[in-house]
Amino acid sequence: MEKKTLLLNNNYETIGFITFYRVIKLIFNNKVEVISNWDDFLSWGNGNMKLPSIVRLKKYVNARPRTVRFSRYNVIKRDSYTCQYCGTLLTSNKITIDHITPRAKGGINSWENCVCCCKPCNNKKSNKTLEEAKMNLINKPFIPGRNLNMEYKMALPQHQDWKFYFIK
Repeated sequence: MEKKTLLLNNNYETIGFITFYRVIKLIFNNKVEVISNWDDFLSWGNGNMKLPSIVRLKKYVNARPRTVRFSRYNVIKRDSYTCQYCGTLLTSNKITIDHITPRAKGGINSWENCVCCCKPCNNKKSNKTLEEAKMNLINKPFIPGRNLNMEYKMALPQHQDWKFYFIK
């Protein structure tokens, strides 16, 4: 299990987790300062150093929030394996993706136009609009952002100092 390093911006805002290879590169290029360390050591030839658990950039970078790549799997994850028309919790072999504005009527593959759907609801809606099919969405589709709190919860092992930079 690989331990992670938390990267902070110059203003202590969380940017994300990075690999130890990237951390070492940043340290030796004098671009970060180490805030906290793991108990483990990294050794080489005639030297060693503690593995960093948190580093802060010395210069501010305009780190724009990343979005999640559009894919069938990510639409299903966003919608929590739930049909967005009837609310049924679905298993992987019962899931379809529905285009809110059908492709036959100019709809495109996008976060705002695709939802997780059960086969009966998808067959009922067919290639009609919501109004034509007299159906309503339970949740409005959205573009999910990168969730650093989720990455924090999934990172194992966790360093005790990370809690100061994340909401539990």
